[in-house]
Amino acid sequence: MKKILLVIPSLVGGGAERVMTTMANNFCKDCNVEILTLTSKDCFYKLDSRVKLSNLGCSVNRKNKLTTVFTKLQSAFRGFFGIAKAVKTKKPDTIIAFLGSVISPLVILKALGLIKSQVIVSERADPTVRSKFSQWFERTFYPKADIIVCQAEQVKMLFDEKYREKCIVIPNPISADAIPPVYTGERRKIVVGVGRLAPQKNFSLLIKAFSRLPADFDEYKLQIYGGGPYESTLNKQIEVLNMQDRITLMGIKKNVMFEIADAELFVMSSNYEGFPNALVESMATGLPVISTDFSTGVAHEIIGDKNGIVIPVGDEDALVAAMTELLSDPQRRAEMSVENRKYLDKLSEDTVMTYWKNII
Repeated sequence: MKKILLVIPSLVGGGAERVMTTMANNFCKDCNVEILTLTSKDCFYKLDSRVKLSNLGCSVNRKNKLTTVFTKLQSAFRGFFGIAKAVKTKKPDTIIAFLGSVISPLVILKALGLIKSQVIVSERADPTVRSKFSQWFERTFYPKADIIVCQAEQVKMLFDEKYREKCIVIPNPISADAIPPVYTGERRKIVVGVGRLAPQKNFSLLIKAFSRLPADFDEYKLQIYGGGPYESTLNKQIEVLNMQDRITLMGIKKNVMFEIADAELFVMSSNYEGFPNALVESMATGLPVISTDFSTGVAHEIIGDKNGIVIPVGDEDALVAAMTELLSDPQRRAEMSVENRKYLDKLSEDTVMTYWKNII
């Protein structure tokens, strides 16, 4: 039976983490599967009992700048040699890595000839937003992997032409367990956002735009689901705008789509994204959507006039106009809901996992 090792920094929550858990649960039907994490052994999502889970115990102490730098270096070395030892002892047929901190040691080890297994790395974001060093590293070492999986055609085109032939496009699967049944009742007057509370997601833009909606929509509330370092910053912004009664940071929820299934509208305000799970899952749940036109082009690939609106990144006026337009038109929202529900079949787990099984 084929042995597959999945490697990721952690499984404590997030889009990439959900996808890897979904993949592990599917692979374990036919293969021996293990997930190796750098940090916590905790898993935020439901994991099949047949999947083995192990971790290297890496951590970063952020008490001050000195301890942060020192423990980051310590964790990097520990992660590198820990992954090397794991590969040597476990002898997997295939290794699949998500996110840079685990991709980096694997492609270096592959370049040094210390890994004989098939190595598949998966790009989960926009590679052009990274530092010059990171982009140099990717150009130099990513081609050492056997396959580079991108989540959309536009992401593939961002890679250097010299090794683009190694890139294969596989979108994220939508796990049916994560999507609630079709909602047919009266919808709550709620606008929702979902994602990590960090600069990338630009929830500040969404908060400002929502606060500017015309008085006709004073009954509406904004709920933002997720956790992260910008929580206090966003709460202060909400206070300054005097919107505490209408805007709430809801925290992290395991089954967030079940929480928002009866909302009127989903908004993604991100500055950049790879293939945003929250956006696609919201569409599959049946929500009309508004998304910024982040650089990977995924928003335009999946959103058309029938299921949502795409606006320029960072454009507050455009976001106010788009929310006003959709909230004013219940018939259009109902039609978008029906259209978006089709994504549950287009990106079903069985369909997407067939692509993964073909390349391994």
